[in-house]
Amino acid sequence: MKKQPRQKKQSKIAKGLIKKKLAEEEKKKLIKYHESIDMLNKTTRTYVGKSDIHGVGLLALQDVKQGENLYTDIIYNALDLPYEYFKNIEWTKKHKLRPEVASLIIERFPLISTGSHFFYPDSRMSAFLNHSDNPNYDAVKDLALRDIKKDEEITQDYKLISNWQEIFGDWLK
Repeated sequence: MKKQPRQKKQSKIAKGLIKKKLAEEEKKKLIKYHESIDMLNKTTRTYVGKSDIHGVGLLALQDVKQGENLYTDIIYNALDLPYEYFKNIEWTKKHKLRPEVASLIIERFPLISTGSHFFYPDSRMSAFLNHSDNPNYDAVKDLALRDIKKDEEITQDYKLISNWQEIFGDWLK
């Protein structure tokens, strides 16, 4: 008879430890989600779209000020962000996915709605930069050379690339 109260006490302690462990894991998950949202909001500045220069090009997802970074050459990130974060739900004011970012990613990865992981960016965005003799972006320094309007094509000067003559041949003079 004396053992049962002790077992109940141990069981309560074990349940408390499990609850605490689960709370810690949930907190770590939330921190990871918030870090992912912050990264996506900061680095998702462009999208691939129709170009008047070469059919396909890189366009500004939002207005960009001169001197700002566009992150066109960042490495892929494997992300695990629940679908709820892509909806118009404000979890916290500090960690809300910008609507244009959420829309762009859901369009590219619709299986997020089923719990699928995703990569962002899904391509090296710099691969879609077209040439201009009057560019608005310096791909080497990752800086906007002037203000760029939302949906405006982002261009670079290919002549700033090392060995551009060998790479592009006669078509670029």
